[in-house]
Amino acid sequence: MRRFAVNHSDMRQVRFESSVAGSYSVAEQYWFAALLVYTGAPLVMITNLAPPRGLGFGWDAAMALGIVAASGLALLPLLSARWWAPQFRSGGFLRLIQTVHRDLTYVALTLVVAHVLILLVLEPRVIEYLKLSATGPMLAGLVATLVGGLLVYTSLARERLRWTHRVWRAWHAAGSAFALGLIGWHLLGAGFYFRTRGTVVGLLWVLSVPTALTLYWRWRPLSARARAAPNSPVGRRSRAFPKHRRLVLAVALCWVAAALVYAWSRLEPNSLSDASPCRVEPCL
Repeated sequence: MRRFAVNHSDMRQVRFESSVAGSYSVAEQYWFAALLVYTGAPLVMITNLAPPRGLGFGWDAAMALGIVAASGLALLPLLSARWWAPQFRSGGFLRLIQTVHRDLTYVALTLVVAHVLILLVLEPRVIEYLKLSATGPMLAGLVATLVGGLLVYTSLARERLRWTHRVWRAWHAAGSAFALGLIGWHLLGAGFYFRTRGTVVGLLWVLSVPTALTLYWRWRPLSARARAAPNSPVGRRSRAFPKHRRLVLAVALCWVAAALVYAWSRLEPNSLSDASPCRVEPCL
Protein backbone atom coordinates (compact mmCIF):
# COMPACT_ATOMS: atom_id res chain seq x y z
CA MET A 1 0.00 0.00 0.00
CA ARG A 2 2.99 2.29 0.52
CA ARG A 3 3.49 2.85 -3.18
CA PHE A 4 -0.02 4.31 -3.44
CA ALA A 5 0.61 6.93 -0.76
CA VAL A 6 0.05 10.49 -1.99
CA ASN A 7 1.85 13.61 -0.84
CA HIS A 8 -0.99 16.11 -1.00
CA SER A 9 1.29 19.17 -0.80
CA ASP A 10 3.19 17.93 -3.85
CA MET A 11 -0.08 17.28 -5.68
CA ARG A 12 -1.24 20.84 -4.96
CA GLN A 13 2.07 22.16 -6.31
CA VAL A 14 1.70 20.08 -9.48
CA ARG A 15 -1.89 21.23 -9.98
CA PHE A 16 -0.83 24.87 -9.52
CA GLU A 17 2.06 24.56 -11.95
CA SER A 18 -0.15 22.71 -14.44
CA SER A 19 -2.68 25.51 -14.35
CA VAL A 20 0.08 28.07 -14.89
CA ALA A 21 1.46 26.04 -17.78
CA GLY A 22 -1.95 25.77 -19.32
CA SER A 23 -3.21 29.36 -19.15
CA TYR A 24 -0.37 31.56 -17.82
CA SER A 25 -2.96 33.91 -16.31
CA VAL A 26 -1.20 33.96 -12.94
CA ALA A 27 2.23 34.30 -14.52
CA GLU A 28 1.08 37.06 -16.84
CA GLN A 29 -0.37 39.12 -14.01
CA TYR A 30 2.68 38.67 -11.82
CA TRP A 31 5.29 39.44 -14.46
CA PHE A 32 3.29 42.27 -15.97
CA ALA A 33 3.00 44.05 -12.61
CA ALA A 34 6.60 43.35 -11.60
CA LEU A 35 8.06 44.47 -14.91
CA LEU A 36 6.09 47.71 -15.01
CA VAL A 37 6.76 48.66 -11.40
CA TYR A 38 10.48 47.96 -11.62
CA THR A 39 11.17 49.44 -15.03
CA GLY A 40 9.06 52.52 -14.34
CA ALA A 41 10.84 53.24 -11.06
CA PRO A 42 13.59 55.50 -12.52
CA LEU A 43 11.06 57.81 -14.19
CA VAL A 44 9.09 58.00 -10.94
CA MET A 45 12.28 58.82 -9.03
CA ILE A 46 13.43 61.65 -11.23
CA THR A 47 9.91 63.07 -11.44
CA ASN A 48 9.38 63.15 -7.68
CA LEU A 49 12.87 63.48 -6.20
CA ALA A 50 14.56 65.85 -8.64
CA PRO A 51 12.30 66.95 -11.50
CA PRO A 52 14.49 68.32 -14.29
CA ARG A 53 13.41 71.19 -16.48
CA GLY A 54 11.78 70.27 -19.75
CA LEU A 55 13.95 70.23 -22.85
CA GLY A 56 11.16 69.73 -25.38
CA PHE A 57 8.66 66.93 -25.87
CA GLY A 58 10.69 64.95 -28.40
CA TRP A 59 13.95 65.28 -26.50
CA ASP A 60 12.42 64.30 -23.15
CA ALA A 61 10.54 61.37 -24.73
CA ALA A 62 13.77 60.09 -26.30
CA MET A 63 15.57 60.37 -22.97
CA ALA A 64 12.74 58.57 -21.17
CA LEU A 65 12.84 55.77 -23.74
CA GLY A 66 16.52 55.29 -22.99
CA ILE A 67 15.89 55.25 -19.25
CA VAL A 68 13.09 52.64 -19.31
CA ALA A 69 15.15 50.54 -21.73
CA ALA A 70 18.08 50.65 -19.30
CA SER A 71 15.93 49.53 -16.37
CA GLY A 72 14.40 46.80 -18.55
CA LEU A 73 17.85 45.49 -19.46
CA ALA A 74 18.84 45.58 -15.80
CA LEU A 75 15.88 43.36 -14.88
CA LEU A 76 16.65 40.66 -17.47
CA PRO A 77 18.93 38.56 -15.21
CA LEU A 78 15.91 37.76 -13.03
CA LEU A 79 13.87 36.73 -16.08
CA SER A 80 15.67 33.44 -16.35
CA ALA A 81 14.46 29.88 -16.06
CA ARG A 82 17.59 29.08 -14.07
CA TRP A 83 16.42 31.49 -11.36
CA TRP A 84 12.87 30.15 -11.12
CA ALA A 85 13.33 26.47 -11.91
CA PRO A 86 13.62 25.30 -8.26
CA GLN A 87 10.32 27.00 -7.37
CA PHE A 88 8.36 26.36 -10.57
CA ARG A 89 9.47 23.26 -12.43
CA SER A 90 6.69 23.52 -14.99
CA GLY A 91 8.16 23.40 -18.48
CA GLY A 92 5.47 25.74 -19.78
CA PHE A 93 6.08 28.38 -17.12
CA LEU A 94 9.84 28.26 -17.54
CA ARG A 95 9.48 28.47 -21.30
CA LEU A 96 7.35 31.58 -20.79
CA ILE A 97 10.10 33.21 -18.74
CA GLN A 98 12.82 32.41 -21.27
CA THR A 99 10.85 33.70 -24.24
CA VAL A 100 9.95 36.88 -22.36
CA HIS A 101 13.64 37.31 -21.48
CA ARG A 102 14.60 36.99 -25.13
CA ASP A 103 11.90 39.20 -26.61
CA LEU A 104 12.15 41.94 -23.98
CA THR A 105 15.86 42.09 -24.82
CA TYR A 106 14.90 42.83 -28.42
CA VAL A 107 12.39 45.46 -27.28
CA ALA A 108 14.86 47.17 -24.92
CA LEU A 109 17.64 47.31 -27.52
CA THR A 110 15.15 48.66 -30.07
CA LEU A 111 14.22 51.45 -27.66
CA VAL A 112 17.90 52.22 -27.13
CA VAL A 113 18.37 52.60 -30.89
CA ALA A 114 15.20 54.72 -31.07
CA HIS A 115 16.60 56.86 -28.24
CA VAL A 116 19.70 57.61 -30.31
CA LEU A 117 17.94 58.07 -33.65
CA ILE A 118 15.33 60.49 -32.27
CA LEU A 119 18.06 62.61 -30.70
CA LEU A 120 20.00 62.62 -33.99
CA VAL A 121 16.91 63.82 -35.85
CA LEU A 122 16.17 66.52 -33.28
CA GLU A 123 19.77 67.65 -32.96
CA PRO A 124 22.27 66.41 -35.60
CA ARG A 125 25.17 67.54 -33.41
CA VAL A 126 24.45 64.51 -31.20
CA ILE A 127 26.65 62.66 -33.70
CA GLU A 128 29.57 64.10 -31.74
CA TYR A 129 28.59 61.80 -28.87
CA LEU A 130 29.01 58.76 -31.13
CA LYS A 131 32.59 59.51 -32.13
CA LEU A 132 35.73 58.25 -30.43
CA SER A 133 36.46 61.85 -29.41
CA ALA A 134 33.32 61.91 -27.22
CA THR A 135 33.53 61.98 -23.45
CA GLY A 136 33.71 58.81 -21.37
CA PRO A 137 30.03 58.69 -20.33
CA MET A 138 28.84 59.07 -23.93
CA LEU A 139 31.25 56.42 -25.20
CA ALA A 140 30.06 54.16 -22.35
CA GLY A 141 26.51 54.28 -23.71
CA LEU A 142 27.73 53.44 -27.21
CA VAL A 143 29.91 50.54 -26.04
CA ALA A 144 27.08 49.21 -23.84
CA THR A 145 24.82 49.08 -26.90
CA LEU A 146 27.47 47.24 -28.91
CA VAL A 147 28.02 44.76 -26.07
CA GLY A 148 24.26 44.18 -25.87
CA GLY A 149 24.14 43.41 -29.56
CA LEU A 150 27.10 41.05 -29.18
CA LEU A 151 25.35 39.25 -26.31
CA VAL A 152 22.30 38.71 -28.50
CA TYR A 153 24.40 37.45 -31.40
CA THR A 154 26.38 34.98 -29.29
CA SER A 155 23.17 33.70 -27.71
CA LEU A 156 21.65 32.98 -31.11
CA ALA A 157 24.87 31.61 -32.61
CA ARG A 158 26.20 29.63 -29.64
CA GLU A 159 26.03 26.29 -31.39
CA ARG A 160 27.53 27.66 -34.58
CA LEU A 161 30.36 29.17 -32.54
CA ARG A 162 30.79 25.79 -30.82
CA TRP A 163 30.71 27.27 -27.35
CA THR A 164 29.87 24.97 -24.50
CA HIS A 165 26.94 25.98 -22.35
CA ARG A 166 29.27 26.68 -19.42
CA VAL A 167 31.52 28.99 -21.47
CA TRP A 168 28.53 30.79 -22.94
CA ARG A 169 26.92 31.28 -19.53
CA ALA A 170 30.13 32.75 -18.11
CA TRP A 171 30.47 35.14 -21.05
CA HIS A 172 26.80 36.08 -20.94
CA ALA A 173 26.92 36.88 -17.22
CA ALA A 174 30.18 38.83 -17.45
CA GLY A 175 29.12 40.70 -20.58
CA SER A 176 25.76 41.60 -19.06
CA ALA A 177 27.34 42.94 -15.87
CA PHE A 178 29.88 44.92 -17.92
CA ALA A 179 27.13 46.43 -20.10
CA LEU A 180 25.08 47.42 -17.05
CA GLY A 181 28.12 49.09 -15.52
CA LEU A 182 28.57 51.09 -18.72
CA ILE A 183 24.89 52.02 -18.73
CA GLY A 184 25.17 53.31 -15.18
CA TRP A 185 28.23 55.36 -16.14
CA HIS A 186 26.35 56.76 -19.14
CA LEU A 187 23.28 57.81 -17.13
CA LEU A 188 25.17 59.21 -14.16
CA GLY A 189 27.88 60.83 -16.25
CA ALA A 190 25.34 62.88 -18.20
CA GLY A 191 24.61 64.62 -14.88
CA PHE A 192 21.13 65.86 -15.73
CA TYR A 193 18.40 63.35 -14.93
CA PHE A 194 20.26 61.57 -12.12
CA ARG A 195 22.13 64.20 -10.17
CA THR A 196 20.86 64.16 -6.58
CA ARG A 197 21.76 61.64 -3.90
CA GLY A 198 18.31 60.05 -3.92
CA THR A 199 18.17 59.58 -7.69
CA VAL A 200 21.75 58.31 -7.87
CA VAL A 201 21.18 55.74 -5.13
CA GLY A 202 17.87 54.71 -6.67
CA LEU A 203 19.43 54.25 -10.11
CA LEU A 204 22.29 52.18 -8.72
CA TRP A 205 19.75 50.02 -6.90
CA VAL A 206 17.69 49.45 -10.06
CA LEU A 207 20.74 48.57 -12.14
CA SER A 208 22.55 46.36 -9.64
CA VAL A 209 20.02 44.44 -7.53
CA PRO A 210 18.81 41.95 -10.20
CA THR A 211 22.39 41.02 -11.09
CA ALA A 212 23.36 40.78 -7.40
CA LEU A 213 20.41 38.51 -6.65
CA THR A 214 21.22 36.34 -9.64
CA LEU A 215 24.83 35.93 -8.51
CA TYR A 216 23.62 35.10 -5.00
CA TRP A 217 21.32 32.43 -6.39
CA ARG A 218 24.16 31.10 -8.55
CA TRP A 219 26.37 30.53 -5.52
CA ARG A 220 23.65 29.49 -3.08
CA PRO A 221 23.19 25.69 -3.15
CA LEU A 222 19.71 24.41 -3.90
CA SER A 223 17.77 22.75 -1.16
CA ALA A 224 17.45 18.98 -1.12
CA ARG A 225 13.74 19.28 -1.91
CA ALA A 226 14.44 21.45 -4.93
CA ARG A 227 17.03 19.01 -6.26
CA ALA A 228 14.90 15.95 -5.68
CA ALA A 229 11.51 17.27 -6.79
CA PRO A 230 10.18 15.75 -10.01
CA ASN A 231 9.30 17.78 -13.04
CA SER A 232 5.67 18.69 -13.42
CA PRO A 233 3.73 18.60 -16.69
CA VAL A 234 5.13 20.91 -19.33
CA GLY A 235 1.85 22.08 -20.78
CA ARG A 236 1.21 22.63 -24.45
CA ARG A 237 3.98 24.46 -26.28
CA SER A 238 1.63 25.91 -28.86
CA ARG A 239 -0.22 27.94 -26.24
CA ALA A 240 2.90 29.52 -24.71
CA PHE A 241 3.94 31.69 -27.60
CA PRO A 242 0.72 33.68 -28.20
CA LYS A 243 0.52 34.35 -24.48
CA HIS A 244 4.12 35.48 -24.15
CA ARG A 245 3.81 37.71 -27.21
CA ARG A 246 0.82 39.48 -25.68
CA LEU A 247 2.74 39.98 -22.45
CA VAL A 248 5.81 41.39 -24.21
CA LEU A 249 3.68 43.64 -26.41
CA ALA A 250 1.80 44.96 -23.38
CA VAL A 251 5.03 45.74 -21.54
CA ALA A 252 6.55 47.40 -24.61
CA LEU A 253 3.48 49.59 -25.12
CA CYS A 254 3.51 50.57 -21.45
CA TRP A 255 7.20 51.50 -21.70
CA VAL A 256 6.50 53.77 -24.66
CA ALA A 257 3.41 55.21 -22.96
CA ALA A 258 5.41 55.95 -19.80
CA ALA A 259 8.04 57.79 -21.85
CA LEU A 260 5.37 59.86 -23.61
CA VAL A 261 3.57 60.67 -20.35
CA TYR A 262 6.85 61.73 -18.78
CA ALA A 263 7.66 63.98 -21.75
CA TRP A 264 4.15 65.43 -21.61
CA SER A 265 4.58 66.23 -17.92
CA ARG A 266 7.70 68.25 -18.77
CA LEU A 267 5.99 70.47 -21.34
CA GLU A 268 5.91 73.26 -18.78
CA PRO A 269 9.63 73.69 -18.13
CA ASN A 270 10.89 74.94 -14.83
CA SER A 271 12.50 78.35 -14.75
CA LEU A 272 15.92 78.38 -16.33
CA SER A 273 18.98 78.65 -14.15
CA ASP A 274 22.47 79.82 -14.91
CA ALA A 275 23.83 76.36 -14.19
CA SER A 276 24.56 74.11 -17.12
CA PRO A 277 21.99 71.28 -17.41
CA CYS A 278 24.72 68.68 -17.94
CA ARG A 279 28.35 68.02 -17.13
CA VAL A 280 29.17 66.57 -20.53
CA GLU A 281 30.80 68.82 -23.09
CA PRO A 282 29.76 69.83 -25.61
CA CYS A 283 26.45 70.36 -23.80
CA LEU A 284 23.92 70.34 -26.61
